[in-house]
Amino acid sequence: MEQDAASLSGEDNFVGKSPCCSDSEALSQGDKDYTDILELNQFDGLPYSSRFYKLMEERKELPVWRARSEFMDTLAHQQFVAVSGFAKTGRSSQIPQWCAEFGLSVQFQHGMVVCTQTHSQQAVDLALRVADEMDVNIGHEVGYSIPLEKCCTSETVLRCAILQSHRCFQSSFRFFFPLFLLECTVMKPRLKER
Repeated sequence: MEQDAASLSGEDNFVGKSPCCSDSEALSQGDKDYTDILELNQFDGLPYSSRFYKLMEERKELPVWRARSEFMDTLAHQQFVAVSGFAKTGRSSQIPQWCAEFGLSVQFQHGMVVCTQTHSQQAVDLALRVADEMDVNIGHEVGYSIPLEKCCTSETVLRCAILQSHRCFQSSFRFFFPLFLLECTVMKPRLKER
């Protein structure tokens, strides 16, 4: 019985340096081994979820994705970029995200991307979809502002809103955001007919 207890404690089995490393050594080895695997979201600093990668694959299948690099290059070199495309090509959800990514890449300190929609429900639905694709919480990095409801903060990077006259639109956001850096307006075909 005494021999069994000694073998369980393992005192006789290790001679010299223990094969186990200290906590600090284990952490440093873990940092070296997993830094390439764990990607952090550039918007909130948290690791991406598995859903993000699934949605990214779906995003890459959208027709508008083929124009991503050309759009980003044009955005970097031009003051004004006009994009047109058919419905269901991904332009409403992808272009604002690319603008927000561009804003972070050049380290803008103030300003935001504004994506206008013609109806309140479209603005809310778009904000929810974009927040899901960007793997962030609605109301923080991505939000919306519609009549009688606002789900955003002063730190919101991408905001979906109702299309208003330019003067009303500009004055309503100037109070909270004194500097516009990027504005992404998505025009619907019905609006052109009016």
